[in-house]
Formats: sequence, structure tokens, C-alpha cells
Amino acid sequence: VIGSAAAQTVAPPTCTTVRGDYRGCALFAGGVPDLRGMTFALGESELRFYLGSGNVFPERLLILHQTPDTTTARLFLIWPASIITDSFARSRCGETWSNTTGGLCVGQLDSTRDWRAVLRRLDDLGLQRIPGDPAKTRPPCHQDQRTASGNFIGCGVSGDGPVYDLAYRSEWVYWTYGFPSVAGPSAEAQRDGQISQLLSCAARGLGRRQCGP
Repeated sequence: VIGSAAAQTVAPPTCTTVRGDYRGCALFAGGVPDLRGMTFALGESELRFYLGSGNVFPERLLILHQTPDTTTARLFLIWPASIITDSFARSRCGETWSNTTGGLCVGQLDSTRDWRAVLRRLDDLGLQRIPGDPAKTRPPCHQDQRTASGNFIGCGVSGDGPVYDLAYRSEWVYWTYGFPSVAGPSAEAQRDGQISQLLSCAARGLGRRQCGP
């Protein structure tokens, strides 16, 4: 977990090489502000949820923005710049923005979704407790920890599964969180699983029947 209070002065990303901060460069290309440098009014907040899967692109970025009177949701598809991923990602959307390092376009969300209810459900699940109580990552497994039956006990084996990242800002706090890919059994890990399941379901454009509120 990385957190801070006041808005930061953030320099634009360097987007002149193929390898680099493709997320930052994709957002820069599309004119999406860096959340670290944004200033919010009282009662205003924004949650950003990144859904990736190893080296499979495009990634999905779900942005939930709330004021005392309104709640809005936006979905972007993001990819690192290359001929293959550009061609594949652009086949999924209309207008795109890109530079040498990254690209993005607008994705489709469920238009009937009550996004304020989604944010209330996230609060009920413990979203705001994440900075103070992050889930613990299991120590990596080593071959000498393998049992006679071939299993590992008390350690974690990472794979190429989903990658979940959060960024949150309100008028008084900013924090980021990468969900542990191999979390130990705990209440925090259970909380993370419920939060990531709700957000990833919504980011895939699924409706309330599949995702809840």
C-alpha cells in the first residue's frame, strides 16, 4: 500500500520508447489526468481499478467518480504499444488514442448499473480499511518445501492469473494497492477477494445479475 494526503506535482510520463510506463502513457495520450495530481472538493472521490491478466492485453481500467450529488463510471481499455496489441485492441473499440508507449480507448459498461450502490457495497466490504489492513502475501515456495505427495504447504505458488490494482483519491487522502497474487488465508484476503470479484465483474461490462448491486 502506498498512500499520501495532498495532491502531488506530477511530471508527464516519458512516452518516446516502446518499453515504458504504458499505463501512464496511455492515460496521457487520452487526456485522462494522473490521479496523484488531482485536487478534489469536499465529498468528492475517485476509485480506479485496473484489471489485467499477465501478458494478455488490453487491460481494463474502471473509473468510479463520486460527488455528493452524482456518481459516474467510465471504462477504458489500455495496452502497451506494439503492432500486435494495437491491432487487437483497436478491433474492440472505436476512437483510440495512442503514443509510442501506450494506447487506450473507451470501453462499454452496463448502462443500467447503479454505480452509487456499487460504491456503497465496496464500503460495506471494507474498501476504506485496505490502507491500514492490507492482505499479507504468502512467502514464495521453494522445491525443498514440496511434500512427498508433490504439494506445497504454507507458501504460495504464483501463476499467470488476473492482476488487480487499485488507486483511490478523496479530498484528503490518496493511496494505491496491488492485490497480492498469493495471499495467505485471512479476513483481509477474503475481503480482497470479494472486492476484486465485484470490480472485475463490473469492469467486464456484466450486469447486476452476475455482479451484485
